[in-house]
Amino acid sequence: MSKGLAIAVIGVGALTLYSMSQRKKKPDLFVKSSLPFGFNAITVPPFGIFIKKDHAENKALLQHELIHWKQYQDQGLLRYYVCYGCQLAKYGYDGMPMEQEARVNENDYCKENYTECVRCGWSNTVCADNFRK
Repeated sequence: MSKGLAIAVIGVGALTLYSMSQRKKKPDLFVKSSLPFGFNAITVPPFGIFIKKDHAENKALLQHELIHWKQYQDQGLLRYYVCYGCQLAKYGYDGMPMEQEARVNENDYCKENYTECVRCGWSNTVCADNFRK
């Protein structure tokens, strides 16, 4: 086995063990001054939830992210990312079932047209004109 492959195997093993230990826990919450792509919060299993400082008290947004954490807990690390990626590719961000499930605070229109609703200020979760840019 090459040195690079051995390091990769060890890394995947360590991530798997870490994921298994985190899966049953509440997520860690990381408050950041900014996040990429205009996001106001993002769930990154198995590490936790990252939320912008100016939305740290936004209960609706946190509830959205906690649903993603629950999806990770139910599916496990690999299945979560595979399902998320496949749904994103098949349906696009606004139409993907995992995202729509997390939009519990939105009306039916915004559940299906979330990007537009966030950018136009119609979302109950958050408003950001640079969302997903």
